[in-house]
Amino acid sequence: MGETDMPPFVRESYRIGRLTHSVVTPGELADWTGRERRQLVRLTYRLGPGGLVPPPVSLVAVCEPEDADGVARTMSRLLESRGWTARVGREAVDGGEAT
Repeated sequence: MGETDMPPFVRESYRIGRLTHSVVTPGELADWTGRERRQLVRLTYRLGPGGLVPPPVSLVAVCEPEDADGVARTMSRLLESRGWTARVGREAVDGGEAT
């Protein structure tokens, strides 16, 4: 069966599988397990050299989307207090079970 012969939902499942390296979507997993799946935000800070004390290479914070701005402000204050500079990446991630 070629990809063009597949029903649309199967084709979409394969497309998501190629992107996530899984053939199960977060929604399907939630349906099967009865557990809610949630999108979270991952903030990754790549720190540069310098500052009052040597910085770690990176810091990662994973939080609820509605908390991301507050976490980013807190991280900015932490970086500033240590004299560190950083580049930050922000991405949505599958957070697994809701807590």
